[in-house]
This record gives sequence, C-alpha cells and structure tokens, in this order.
Amino acid sequence: MKKLIITLAVIVCLLFTAIVTLVLVVDPNQFKPLLVREVKKTTGLDLSINADISWTFFPTFGLEVGDIALKNPHGFSRTNLVTVDTVSFNVELLPLLDHELQVGEVSLKGADIQLEKLKSGLTNYEFKSPQTQTEPKPQITANENSSSGAEKTSADEKKEANPWRISVAGVDIDHAKFSMIDQVKNSKTDISDLTFSLSDFQFDRWAPFSFAIAGEMDQQVFHLDGNGEFKIDQQFKKYALQKIHLNTSYRNPEFDVNKAALTMASFELGKPGLVQLSVTMQGDNVSGKVEGQSGLLIEPSMKTIQLSEIALNGDLTGSMVPVKPFKFDFNSNITVNTESQHISVTIPQFVLNDMTLDGQLHATLSDIPKVRFDFHSNKLDLDNLLASSGASPQKATGSQKPAQSASVSGTSVESRTSSGSGEPDLSVLKQVDIAGSVRIDDVKANNVTLSNLMTSMHINKGKAVLSQFRADLYDGTVQAKGVLDATKKLPVYNMDADIESVQVQPLLIALADKDILEGSGTIKAVLTGKSLSTDKLVKNLAGTVDIDFADGAVNGINVPQMIRVQYAKFKGEPITTEEEAAKKTDFSSLTATVNLKEGQATTNNLKMASPLLRISGKGSANYIQQTTDFVVRTSLVKSLEGQGGQGIDKLRDVTIPIKVTGPWAEPKYRIVFDDVLKQKAEKELDRGLKKLDSKIKDEKTKKALNSLLKGLLN
Repeated sequence: MKKLIITLAVIVCLLFTAIVTLVLVVDPNQFKPLLVREVKKTTGLDLSINADISWTFFPTFGLEVGDIALKNPHGFSRTNLVTVDTVSFNVELLPLLDHELQVGEVSLKGADIQLEKLKSGLTNYEFKSPQTQTEPKPQITANENSSSGAEKTSADEKKEANPWRISVAGVDIDHAKFSMIDQVKNSKTDISDLTFSLSDFQFDRWAPFSFAIAGEMDQQVFHLDGNGEFKIDQQFKKYALQKIHLNTSYRNPEFDVNKAALTMASFELGKPGLVQLSVTMQGDNVSGKVEGQSGLLIEPSMKTIQLSEIALNGDLTGSMVPVKPFKFDFNSNITVNTESQHISVTIPQFVLNDMTLDGQLHATLSDIPKVRFDFHSNKLDLDNLLASSGASPQKATGSQKPAQSASVSGTSVESRTSSGSGEPDLSVLKQVDIAGSVRIDDVKANNVTLSNLMTSMHINKGKAVLSQFRADLYDGTVQAKGVLDATKKLPVYNMDADIESVQVQPLLIALADKDILEGSGTIKAVLTGKSLSTDKLVKNLAGTVDIDFADGAVNGINVPQMIRVQYAKFKGEPITTEEEAAKKTDFSSLTATVNLKEGQATTNNLKMASPLLRISGKGSANYIQQTTDFVVRTSLVKSLEGQGGQGIDKLRDVTIPIKVTGPWAEPKYRIVFDDVLKQKAEKELDRGLKKLDSKIKDEKTKKALNSLLKGLLN
C-alpha cells in the first residue's frame, strides 16, 4: 500500500512538473499567427485576436482568449462578420511536445454573428480560400552553390520540418446573437439567442451536433432546436447530414404552432432522402394536426430540387379555416429548377372533406411570372366556403329595399357608398402571365347549382380574357365569354352570354328566392361597361338582352281575374270571390328585347301569347333604384270561362291597358278602364255604322253622319 501511494505521488509530481514546465516553456501566444493563417487559408477572411492567449487549468487544461473578431470583406454594413467575447478550449498535453495542437471542444461565449447579402448578390458567408501563389524556385548551378547557401537551405528545411499542426474536436456556441440582412429582398432577421454544439469533429467523419434558436420579431415569437450528425470533406465541397431531428414552435396574435417536428434519416446532395413532418396547432384561429412525408432530392449542382410523392393529411378547425371541419389528404410531386426558375407541380389527388382535386401547374418565375394550369374537381361549394368564413352571400329577397333609396339621418346610402368607393387595383393583371383551364363536375354558387362546368382563361399584359365558360344549368346550358381590359384609365369589360332552354322557376328560386316566373327560358346577352367601382359598375352597364320563354306562367297575378274584378267594380256589379282561382297567368311564349343603358332597362316589344290572351307591352325598369314603369296591353282572344273570365267576354274585342309601377319588391297593377270603355264604344259604333251605311246610299250623308257620331266619343 505504501509503495502504491509513493508511485501515485511520483506520477502526480511528474505531471505537475510537466505542466509547470510546459507553461513556462510554451508561450500560447505563438499560436496567434498560426490561427490567423489557418483561418485566412480556410475562409479567405482576416482573423483579429486582440487579447492575450492564456492557459487554463480548471475544469480542464486548455487555453482561453478574448476579444476576437472575424473581419468582413470590404463593402458590407459593418466591420466584423463575427465578434466573440471569450473563446476557450481544452488541449491535449503530450501532442504539444510534438508540435501538434489537438484542440478538444472550442467554447464561444458572447458571439455576435451578422450574415449579409448585398444588392449585387455578394455575401459574406460564401467562403472562398485565396489562391495560393507559387513562386518559381531559382535555378542554382553547381558553380553558384556555396557553403552559405547550403547552410540557409538546411536552416529552412529544419524550420519547415517541424511545423505546428492543428485539429479541433468540436465547437460549442453559448447564447450567441445572430442576424441576417438581405438587401436584395430588403429584409432582416434577428435571433436573440443562439446555441450550437459540434463535438468530435474530424474531416470526412460523422460528427454529432445540436442547436437551439429563440427569438422575437414584432409580435412573433419562435423557437427552433435540433440535433443530428454532420460530415464534410477537407475541401468544404462535399457534406452530408444524417439522423436529423428538428423541433419548432411559433406564436403570433393570430396563429399558434405548439410543436412542429421534422425528421430525416439522411441527406446528401445527389442522393434521395425521406423527410417526415408533424405539426400541431392550437388556438381560436387554427387548431388541429398535420402529418406527412416527402422524398427529397437535390442535385449536387443545386440546379434541381425534387419533392416526390408528397403525402400530407390533416384535420383542422378554427376561424381562419375556410371549411369546418377541414379534413384533407394531399398528394403531389414538385420539381424546382433554380437555374431556369421553373416550378412544376403535379397533384394526383387532393381530398378536402368530400371534395377532390387533381391537375397540374407549371410556373416560370421572371420579371413577369408565367403560370399555366389545368385542374379538375368533382365539386365546389362556394356558399359553404363563404358561410364558413363568415361572408355568407345574401339573396335579393322581396323584403330588401334598394340601398340607394334608404337614408340614415338625412344622408343617403348611395352618397355614403360613393364617397368611400374607388376603382380596384388591377395592376397585378399587368405583372403576370397566367393561362389555364378548370373543369368542375358540380358547382354551387349563391345557391345556384351548375354541373359539368368548363372554363378557360388567360391574363396577360393587363387583360383578363375568359375564352370559354360552359355549364349545364337547370335542364339547359349556359355559355359565356368576356374580356376585362385594365390598360385603360378606367377598366373596360365586355361579355357575351347565352342561356339555352333553362327551367326558369327553380333558377329564380335558387338565385333570388322568387317564384314569379315559370317555363323554359332562352336568354342571349351582349353587355359592355367601364369602371368597377361600386357606384359606377351598374350605372355604366350597357347592352342588349334578348328573352325568349316558352310554356310557362307569370306567378302572382291572374290577368283575366283582375280584369273581371275591375270591370265589375267599374259597372257597379257585385264581386264574387273565387277561392280556387290561381294567381298565375299562363303563356305559350314570352319574348322581349331589353336595352340596358345608364341604369335603365327599356323595351318596346314585350309580347306574351297564350290560347286565351295576347299581351304586348313597353316601358322601363331602373335597375339602380329597382323600380319599374310599364304599360302592358292585353287582348282577350277566346272565352275565358274557368279562368275568372265569366262576365268579361264582352271585352274580347278591345285592348285592355294595365299599368305596372312601383318598386320591384311590391309592384302595383292598375287597369285603365276609361280607355277600355272608349275602345268598346268605338267598336260598337263601328258595327252600328256599318249596318247604317248599308242603308244610306248617299256618300256625303254617310261621311257627315260618321264624322258626327265619332266626334261624340272624342
């Protein structure tokens, strides 16, 4: 036991003596030029060490230095790329005797790092080693050889025969500051707390690393940490990652990501890898979980990036979610060519609740981005989307009053709307080149259902062209095309629309909750206009609309019954109530040409025909104020028994004018019976004169008598 203690004491004394001798003999400041030279050789940047290098003995034997700066190249916003308050590292003792500096873990405290990209595209983090300039060796002849030259060569060889060699086992960055400035994008990112650890580092060998980042930006709070293994070659050209695990959290006033986790078994340029993702969100705006995976391949040239067999699924809810619940299953392939700035996206399937989408998109990013797309969906319910977002569409029901005619405290709604209105910003139409087509099996918009919708459009040079719009609509079809030209001072638009053989009643019920018309309708519209501001859009609408309806009815009014009732009132006869008389007027055809201009819709060729009635009309409707002023002239052509016609067959030979006036929601109908009785009297007089004329043979007498009798009616 005594010998063991003596042996240990001797070893401790020898070790202590070696350390003391090393400290006295080896000056650590001699490493400064070596460190500066190695950094310059590796990065091309200048290293400044302003404080002395000193030995440390606890907790491990090593070196410590402070006030270090890595200089920026010329032209950047600040002098230093990196500044460090203190750098310490442990050192292996025995290799020092052999001129080898084996550094254990390098610890950096108080580091401040600022990466920067100038407007020219030059960065301070893409290191380039200076080219080594090799000077030609002088030719030495035998005659020029001398003892002095031999001694100098021998001394140089002796000096270079034993150079210092440096190796680093790892790096530990503790609570550093980091910022990234991009003058091209005019953006800046600040990290308030950065921790990084790299251990057992050697070139061409796997070295484990870990890091943590925390920071705030405006009202955004984020955290990111991760670990994995890293490998790089001595030329800093080939590198690889494996066993990667990343975790992050993010929060702002509207969005809260509790945890997002990304894992990757391996990553190396030119080799495919698998990325797995899991995101958990919680908050009033968005809450739920998203999971998925994707293949990742980046070419060594960095020109092509491929995300293959992307598979994401999630279940989200919250006020920011357009559809509740938002359950989706997304599959896609994405290829990015960084050289040509081209992106290709293929979507074999995207399932959102009961909606599916497939198609492809190609985009080339340039001064004017060029986008081409072709998509297909089984359904699109815009009403559900708007309702979920809190912007449910409103129908034009009869209880609504025209906004322009309403007033609050003496100020009309129209004037308040106009004062705050303006043209929408359509400058984006000049900044993109977008073309494509969309096919949707079933569409619901504003409660109107369409099927087999096909549309093609193109936006370029300030013009949006709808070259095709076709869909099935209530047993008929609708087709349209149009152009929106935003190159003018005021945007100009035109549209042609054809609606063929559509069942009008279900369309009106769906669109406006109105059951005022039945039948099969064909409508052809040619419309133009300028200005998209809220106060000028409708007013500047102009064009013609041709209407041709067949085998239908006008609901809400029974013309024969109305005539009979008014006729009975006029003659002072009793009115019998017919409970079963339907409030509708049947027709076999209804046609009109409507001209639109400056808020007025006018027609002078309204015609409606049925086996019992002949109706013609003319007038106008103000589609800004939503009022009407029409005169409809009705002729009875057959016996109207069974349709409220009892007692009015006497009026079969006259035209009965009906005035329709007032707001669209509650129109008023009035029969002008003064004109009716005058027509009736004239027709009776004409029949009497014909009989009288047959008995009077003198022509002068006939003319005088006819003039006298007809004058009585004027």
